This record gives sequence, structure tokens and C-alpha cells, in this order.
Amino acid sequence: MQDSTDGTYMQGTPDFSSFSRDVPLALRADIEKYVNQGGLLGVFTYFLTYLETGEEDVAATAASIPICLFVMSSLHDDAIDEAVERDADLKQFLNQRTTVGDVVFTHVVDLADDLPAAFDVGAVTEQFREIGAGQLREEEITSADLTVEQAVARVEERGSVWGELAVSPVEASGYYSAAQLDRVYTFTANLLFVLTVIDDVEDVPEDVENDVVNIPLIFQQGDPADHASTEALIDSLLDSSVPQRLDDLIAERESEMEAAAREFYAHSRHAKPDLLDAWNRALAWYSESVCTVPVEENVPAERRREVHENLADEDAANSRYLLEKVITDFPARFGSREEFVTFVDTLPATSLAPAVVMMLHIEALVDSVMTTTLDDALANLRANTTATP
Repeated sequence: MQDSTDGTYMQGTPDFSSFSRDVPLALRADIEKYVNQGGLLGVFTYFLTYLETGEEDVAATAASIPICLFVMSSLHDDAIDEAVERDADLKQFLNQRTTVGDVVFTHVVDLADDLPAAFDVGAVTEQFREIGAGQLREEEITSADLTVEQAVARVEERGSVWGELAVSPVEASGYYSAAQLDRVYTFTANLLFVLTVIDDVEDVPEDVENDVVNIPLIFQQGDPADHASTEALIDSLLDSSVPQRLDDLIAERESEMEAAAREFYAHSRHAKPDLLDAWNRALAWYSESVCTVPVEENVPAERRREVHENLADEDAANSRYLLEKVITDFPARFGSREEFVTFVDTLPATSLAPAVVMMLHIEALVDSVMTTTLDDALANLRANTTATP
């Protein structure tokens, strides 16, 4: 998590490794996982902030805010979600997670203070409050209380709050119009909604037991207690119209994401090379200052060399195949892959290659911690049910 040029931490970015110093090994592993995941929110913040300010320090400061809040919130969630499973070490477990989470939050205060005076910090702190309010609402809601429409809205709220947090520092900068911010919000909120729905599929067994709002269960309708077992309920769900309804719901949100991205580009004053430069800088910041997993672990030197060679190859087929793989592995489906490949394939290989390498790295990171396609989530749900003794 260091600047690769001089071995020092990039200005504007806190030392994220300090979050896990002097803590037990298991907690350190959780913190690093949350830093890596929250850092992906920061990539969007960095990209959008740098695109308009052209200042790396400001972009790094703004992008660090959602990371710190994600880490803090995740640690506090651990204290709530896992406490019921603990006995003798409960006090120590709660103390560690809540204390470290509180310490991480102090970085948020410092970061907000470091933003330029023109930034409306109130737009950011409003999202702090929304996270807390959402968690309180979660405690009061059960699946029995909701219609299908209300359940979808609740899942949307759960997922979109983090997309909104990633964009709130961008909104605070004042550089984007309300229309452009709405397009960005639409993209990030729908991406996280899709991932939340997919996560709900795999969480069905736990959510049945805890009576947690869960889209597949709401779509299934009826009382889960009417089934002889959780396994019987899941078999019924998988053999029903629910998988297709989920696919239709996700496809609708992915279509909204694609439309928002198209509109954002159509109304941007930046040309494609500017967009790619800002994206490369955001990815480099994530790799050098945030992520705890080295790029070479997911994209070895030989693979990186292959990427550069394929993109520079005069045979366009090699380049297009590589770019299609990147977009196929992105955690959302887009209608016209061919159009996207044509859009980016005209960019210089020297600029495109670093972005492709980092996207391969990030996609491997995401795949290691979560399922990103509905088909895989449904397959995992069935396999886990079958494996249950």
C-alpha cells in the first residue's frame, strides 16, 4: 500500500495498514479484506474526482472516505452479526471490532477536514447518517411485513447506500451538474443492487432462519414454515419461476446501468483518452496505496506481458478477444459487448494495457470474496443444500 515511485504513502491517502497493526491475526485478515472491498468504492470516487480536478491528492483524499466508512461499518456489523455465536470471548470480540471501527472513523474526520474549502462536506456527512439510519431500519423489518415491491425497495436501499457514499464526495466537490450526478448515482446504485440480489440468493438458508428480508424468499411467497425443511424450501424455490424473475429483475437494472453510462459519456466534456487516463490513475492508486494483494498474485508477469503484446498486435482479433474477456468478467452484463470493444479498441495499447491488467486483477479479487453472477449463485445454493447432511 505504498507509492511505487518513492516508497512513501501517497499524499492524501491514510496508511490503511495502520488499521490492522497490533490486532489479532483473524481481525487483521478481516480488516484487510474490508480495505480491499471498500477500496473498489474508492476507485469510482477517485476516477470522478480526478477527472474534474486533475489533482491526485484531492482525488486520493476524497476516495479514502468511503473506504474508511466501509471498513468501520463492516467491523461494527461483525460485532452485531457474530456476537450471537460467541460465548466466553464475547466481550473481547465486541471490544476489538467496535474499538478498531471507531479508530478508523477518526480518519474520516481528518480526511473531511483535508478536503479543499470548496467541498461541501455536509453532502458526505449526510451519507454517514444514512448508513446508521438504514441499519436501524433493518432491525425493525421482517420479510413477513413486506410486499414484493417493498422488499425490492428495501434491498435497493441496502445496496445503493454504498454507491451513494462513493459518489457523495464527488457531489461535494461541486464540479458535476445534477444531471451528471444522477447518471453516476444510477450506475453505482444499480451495480450494488445487482450484487446485493445475487448475495441474497446465496444467503437464503441463513435468512430463512433469521427472518431477514430476502428477495428470492419474497418472490417465492408463502410461509417458509409450510415446507418440511429449509432444504425443501430451497428445492421448491429453485424449481419455481423465481430464478427467471430474478434474472429479469437483474437484467432491468443492468439495462439502467448501461443507459446511465452512455448518457454520462455523451454529456461529458472529456474525450476517451482523458477518461482512460483518469481510470488508470484511479486503478494505480488502488493498487499502490490501498489493496493488500499484489497485482502479480492475480496477474503474473507472463500474463501481463501477454496483455501488452496482444493489445499491441496488428491482428485485431487478439486484442478484441482480450477486451471481450474483461467485459464478460465484469460483475454486470451489458447489452452490446461488440460496441464496447470497438469503443475502447481505438485507444493506444500503451494506455489500454495497464487498465486491462488492473481490471483482471480486480475481477480476480472480487471473485475470491463474492459471487457475481446469478447462475453461479443459484448453482452454489443448490450445491450447498445438497451437501447439507
